[in-house]
Amino acid sequence: MRAYPQDLRQQVLRAVDDGKSRAEIIKHFQVSRATIKRYLKQRRETGTVLPRPLPGRPSKKGAALQMGVQEMLEAHPDARKPRVLPVVGS
Repeated sequence: MRAYPQDLRQQVLRAVDDGKSRAEIIKHFQVSRATIKRYLKQRRETGTVLPRPLPGRPSKKGAALQMGVQEMLEAHPDARKPRVLPVVGS
């Protein structure tokens, strides 16, 4: 699952700071009670609510694929140009 955007995190915390009830925040922002608690704890402990990095090693496959694509585009610079295909049967 992807992390919520930073602006949504800030809006949730602003609503908490403004005194809105947890039920109102859950309904309005479509986040869980656990998410609100986690944001409050993270802000209290670190002073920020930036998304934490994903655990584990980064994928080697993605970098290798990107490298291959870059090499191919450098070898064939016209590959980025859109092609117009002929219409069959006209």
